Amino acid sequence: MQNEMSELQQIEISLEEANKAVELRDALIKLEKSYVFKKVILREFMEEEAKLMAPLIGSPNEAAAKGATNVCIGIGALGSFLNKVHRQGDVAERAIQQLENAKIGLVDEE
Repeated sequence: MQNEMSELQQIEISLEEANKAVELRDALIKLEKSYVFKKVILREFMEEEAKLMAPLIGSPNEAAAKGATNVCIGIGALGSFLNKVHRQGDVAERAIQQLENAKIGLVDEE
């Protein structure tokens, strides 16, 4: 019985985490549909700023090269983060049904 409660509690915790990941992904999807987000973040920062900075990476001016490199790293990091939020939300969404079924199975065994 104690072990079953532990399993049930673990499923509840996993469900809570999965739901949070789905909520975050859904919030990001909503944000990405925003004209302002598209204009400022996607177009101006992630595209245009990257185009401006990329040639400066090879600059003989060390400060300019380092600054450009840092901006490009930041752009890449933001892109990776946005992709991670999408992936984790998608995986969590698929896991929720499995967790719900496992929870029902444990409750039915009691």
